[in-house]
Amino acid sequence: MIDLKIKQLFSEIKTENQAKLFLDSYVEIFEKIDGTKLTLYRNNVEYDINDYTKNWIVSYKSNIIYKEDFFGLDEEEINEVKNESIGISQYYFVHKFLEEKIHPNSKELPINTELFIEFAQRKPTLTRDYEKYHLLFLIGYSTDVKIHIDNGKYYSMGLSVFIPFNVIQMAEMLKINFPPLIFNGKLAIKVINHLYQYHQNLHNLEQIFDDFLHSENSILGGVIEGIVIHQDNKIYKVVQSDQYNKKKRLRKKQRYQAENDELEKKYWEKIKEVSTVIIKIIINHPAYKNKITTEFLSLISKKCYNSNSLNIIITELKKYNKNKTNINFRDDLYLTTKLSFLQQKYLTKNPAFYVIAGKPVHLGHWRVIEKISKEHKDVMLFISTSNRDNISGKDMFDIWVDYLIPILPQNVHCIFSDSPMHELIHIIDFSNSQRKYLYLSEFTIYADDFDIIQLKSNEKLAFSFVHFKGINRLSTVDISGTLMRQFLESDIKQSFIKYLPPVNDEIKEKIWYKLKK
Repeated sequence: MIDLKIKQLFSEIKTENQAKLFLDSYVEIFEKIDGTKLTLYRNNVEYDINDYTKNWIVSYKSNIIYKEDFFGLDEEEINEVKNESIGISQYYFVHKFLEEKIHPNSKELPINTELFIEFAQRKPTLTRDYEKYHLLFLIGYSTDVKIHIDNGKYYSMGLSVFIPFNVIQMAEMLKINFPPLIFNGKLAIKVINHLYQYHQNLHNLEQIFDDFLHSENSILGGVIEGIVIHQDNKIYKVVQSDQYNKKKRLRKKQRYQAENDELEKKYWEKIKEVSTVIIKIIINHPAYKNKITTEFLSLISKKCYNSNSLNIIITELKKYNKNKTNINFRDDLYLTTKLSFLQQKYLTKNPAFYVIAGKPVHLGHWRVIEKISKEHKDVMLFISTSNRDNISGKDMFDIWVDYLIPILPQNVHCIFSDSPMHELIHIIDFSNSQRKYLYLSEFTIYADDFDIIQLKSNEKLAFSFVHFKGINRLSTVDISGTLMRQFLESDIKQSFIKYLPPVNDEIKEKIWYKLKK
């Protein structure tokens, strides 16, 4: 899963000496596309030339985008998607391109490879107004990727490659676009060629990039968003000033909103109300017990996109919001229904939530998981993927996927994030917004006695349906992540292995050596 945070060039280059060194270095400069970052994952299933869905997963911000999401779209609506959609239905074109272009050229692509795609979609939260949309640009990839999938969510961690030469080779093989090259060479030469007063200084560096931003047109038509600069193994960006102009972004977003806050509120209340009706129909479907997510998303898609029964509702929605078109209404309804459907599967059964930093996961954590899994129908673990001291998030993610998830109780589900508390708060907030429309259970958050005090004082968790339960470490196993890291650092292998979760001795050895490297 891509998490590419590119540094601003002028937050790094601040002095005359730094500017001189930068002007004297070899750089490659590419257009920065103002789009959404998608992940396309080639799994480890044998290549199937006839069915790309056997080999590929598409995800956006950890949410899997299925082919079945678009089963309700007919030819007329696809035309509307192309010209008017600002929402999820635009990912139809990602699947179409994947099926027709990428998959036929991917037979030699190594399994367990992720492709990082910049997708030029129409979206209110993006600044640029392009003339062309729905093109895909490859900006990087990862190989030998470990993944975890649960309830429509996709989690992965791999070693990413963003070196232009390598990425361009991959793009050419798969017939995907690569962001256009604007310049390569030493910028000092550009200073001479443009007859700036010949000084290798910060002013000339700023002048050069100002010229790039004001003289280059986007490959998509219109003004470029910015540029990405590759220097050795470093990546920087310089973007148009309007990218940080909150007023301009707000004005663009307001183009698609209702005339006032009261109408906007009524609009979304109606969307949620209709969404609830659809979900209740779906969960009463005879096949619901099979729990096949794609089957039910297909049914939801048909009800949201290809249903004349919604025409009366759309007429009502137009009264609240005159700035959206039919396909926008249906997009809002479908995405709201999809997310609510996936969430309610686990939020109606008295779920337990448990946040784990887990660097490393130890026997104390495991005893808590076992305990709460016996007391609740569903348990959701919020697991940190960030680094801690001498333990990397990627190594622990690999350990979870290879050794720990396979031995978890079946009613335990894993949510991976570099900010697990943020994910927990998001689910609580989402649930609070849905409780008027769907039956959702009471939630119990578990933590040790010290952490539970902090959680109780968090205003973002202060809802009547959220309960807290502290666990005394001595009631399970008296061990901490700090002590486990000390064992690792001090080479106290026997104690470290003693307090690992209940995997076999061979796996404990593998965990030791993976974290010890």
